[in-house]
Amino acid sequence: MTGLEEENRRRRRVNRIKKVILACVLVAIIVPTCLSILLSMKVHMLEHEIEALQKASLKTADAKAEVILGSNMNTVVDTETTEAFEVEDVDAMALRAGVSSLDADKKHVYLTFDDGPSENTEEILDILKEYGVKATFFVVGRTDEYSLRMYQRIVDEGHTLAMHSYTHVYGQIYSSLDSFKNDVLSLQTLLYETTGVKPTIYRFPGGSSNTVSAVNIQECIAFLEEEGITYFDWNVSSGDATGNGYPANVLCQNVLDGIAKQDNAVVLMHDGTSKKATVDSLPAILDSLLALEDVTILPLTEDSIPVQHTKRQEVSE
Repeated sequence: MTGLEEENRRRRRVNRIKKVILACVLVAIIVPTCLSILLSMKVHMLEHEIEALQKASLKTADAKAEVILGSNMNTVVDTETTEAFEVEDVDAMALRAGVSSLDADKKHVYLTFDDGPSENTEEILDILKEYGVKATFFVVGRTDEYSLRMYQRIVDEGHTLAMHSYTHVYGQIYSSLDSFKNDVLSLQTLLYETTGVKPTIYRFPGGSSNTVSAVNIQECIAFLEEEGITYFDWNVSSGDATGNGYPANVLCQNVLDGIAKQDNAVVLMHDGTSKKATVDSLPAILDSLLALEDVTILPLTEDSIPVQHTKRQEVSE
């Protein structure tokens, strides 16, 4: 091997070493820089999430306060039919429902939405999520992709998924006891297969005091009891089902006025395609309720004090 060849080999080795060193330097500079950028982005995202959680926590905390409940008889008013119904003493109902004496000393407000899912359901859920409030959705049976997704979202976000009817066709639901049973169980099965949750909260279409049922409502109530299902009517109405086309501010005032008269307020609203005014009224309703120190907003459960227009009676054979 000549001296020239040896020199060329040496130069190539030196060049390779230089390239390796340069690559290592570049890696040592670029990798930490990229990691630093990614970490900064992650910290920024976490700061936003923490800020959002803090806002939601503050709104929820402001909504929790205590108030003394009256021990006299309450009058439950169906504002859609303007009929009055007498219910049991609040303290007695609390004991029967297994509610603690501490809970019985609080004023509870239950926001309920009938007839969904509709094209407004997602916006209602968005508003409730923004305010950190849980509600109750008395749904009907629908199998389109959007409705199935809304059932699941209701459950996932901690609201109560409750039953209203499968068909919402009064003449079909109330044509016979078998028709009523089939409607209830069909909806319960649909919701269970969709969400994995078996609903046990129910609201009669038209309320338990409806006058259109061809079957004895007591037989329907007895069936629900056998199935371990609790039914709820309402004692406050927004008025969004009266056909008067009330604007959002009137619906809001109706709700607030009704709640002021009740110690245990179950508020009737509707989740329907034509109920955009109800959606528009919701932020004002929540702003007003969350500003009150004597109001706690909750979803209905089996332990909630029942508001029922028609009470359970023994049905003679």
